[in-house]
Amino acid sequence: MNVFQKRLKEAIENMGITQAELARRSGISRASITDYLKGKYEAKQDKIYPLARALNVSEAWLMGYSDDASNSVDKSFTFTLTFNLPADLTDELHRLSGELGVSTSALIKVSIFKYLDVPRLDNLSIIQKNQTDNKNITLVVNNWIYSILKRQSTKYGLSIDELMYYASVNAVKYYTSVLKDLK
Repeated sequence: MNVFQKRLKEAIENMGITQAELARRSGISRASITDYLKGKYEAKQDKIYPLARALNVSEAWLMGYSDDASNSVDKSFTFTLTFNLPADLTDELHRLSGELGVSTSALIKVSIFKYLDVPRLDNLSIIQKNQTDNKNITLVVNNWIYSILKRQSTKYGLSIDELMYYASVNAVKYYTSVLKDLK
């Protein structure tokens, strides 16, 4: 087993995700990830970055050039964000978080990872601009989450409010469906 293969396997296990989830997060096909894990070939440099990012490890560690697996993003530094969401969406997030037994803050943070920490944002047409009946939400985020928001804001020319709306609408759809299936 080569170093890249071994470390890729280790990072996937440490994250507790499937190959399919890694494929979704990294934008690399599941077939390629399977081939990397089988040792058929090593990822080329242009694939190392998205893999390392998705697995929250350094590129150097993943390639075997460093013993320090930590990603360069300092996750201990925090930011306080205040953003606006439509009142009905905010109320729905609070309701869902109660049903799921998690805080609204945790639900929103998970939605950032699930819907914004991806190579490409789909269906941006769901974003509604200029809502009038809004509620403020204050969220304390670490540098890692903040870097996701800044990256996507720059890439798509969207405000933090718009990104949070996008993530929240998708989270409400997903968790409403999950809870419906459980009943």
